[in-house]
Amino acid sequence: MKPTTLDLFYKLSKPLIFGLKLDAEFMHRLATKQIMKLKEGYTPPKFSRLSSKLFDHEFSYPLMLAAGFDKNGTIVDKVHTLGFNGEVVGSVTAQPSKGNKRPRLWRLIKDKATINRMGLDNDGAEAVGEKLENLEEKVSFAVSIAKTNDPKIMGDKAIDDYLTSYKLLKHLGVYTEINISCPNTEDGKTFENPEYLKLLLKGLLSTDKGKPLLIKISPFLEEELLQEIVNVSDNKVDGYVAINAIPVIHPKYGRGGKSGLPLQEEAILTIKTLRKFTDKPIIGSGGIFTGEDAYNFLNAGANLLQGFTGFIYRGPLYAIKVAGELDEVLKRKDLNIKEIKRYLH
Repeated sequence: MKPTTLDLFYKLSKPLIFGLKLDAEFMHRLATKQIMKLKEGYTPPKFSRLSSKLFDHEFSYPLMLAAGFDKNGTIVDKVHTLGFNGEVVGSVTAQPSKGNKRPRLWRLIKDKATINRMGLDNDGAEAVGEKLENLEEKVSFAVSIAKTNDPKIMGDKAIDDYLTSYKLLKHLGVYTEINISCPNTEDGKTFENPEYLKLLLKGLLSTDKGKPLLIKISPFLEEELLQEIVNVSDNKVDGYVAINAIPVIHPKYGRGGKSGLPLQEEAILTIKTLRKFTDKPIIGSGGIFTGEDAYNFLNAGANLLQGFTGFIYRGPLYAIKVAGELDEVLKRKDLNIKEIKRYLH
């Protein structure tokens, strides 16, 4: 199957899928199976204005598929045919997990958003690591690591849990992304607490460092806290990812993480705030639907971008569409991507 064929199937079936509100997780799994059938040979269009380099890796497009879409690296060798410059596998945890009970994923169509309480379902760091080890070197990906979804794992045990995954996965891909928004205490404190973050980074770096290490930031953190996070981590990490999903209590679906267009304003604000305190690379994520959105993220100070929910709403050629639109924006402004990346590394 070619990406254009998959896109045609999406356009024809979207009114039915969204109109009948078919189960979001079932459709996600169906989409994954179709992506697995994509054949080699299709080359996405290239845009010279969009090429850049980060962590000694060449990116022809500035957009990766964000963590959460492919927990176990099932389609990591296919996403490039859809125009993504790789994907973030995971989040992966030390212990395998089936996640929370279904239903646990919903679309908010009017908001161009999703809500999930998946519960970090994944095959575990050892199994995912073995799968990724067998990929060809040309395949581009990063790995997201989170704490095992078990409330009994707290404190030093939580750090050991992260460390188990890190040792197994740190040498794989372009970079390693650490999700530090996992609760670490009975009162719900996360590793975004500077005191706990310092201990976590000390634990991770007690072993030999692998690929560039980035930490993923939550939304709606006060500027003072963001500065403290940077003060604690900037000499230990290689960059930041902004932002994670918004925690919400939905009147119909209950607790979950909200992703998509509603994150966009907060994501851009967080990137701008981080830029006050660091010149390390920042990867922008949260509500990128169009090339204009991508430009706004890059202009705020991001070096690279991640997308997920836009992929759901715009279809299989989402990354190619965003790249083409971004190219047009830069053409109008007589710029290339390197000229708007104020902190290009």
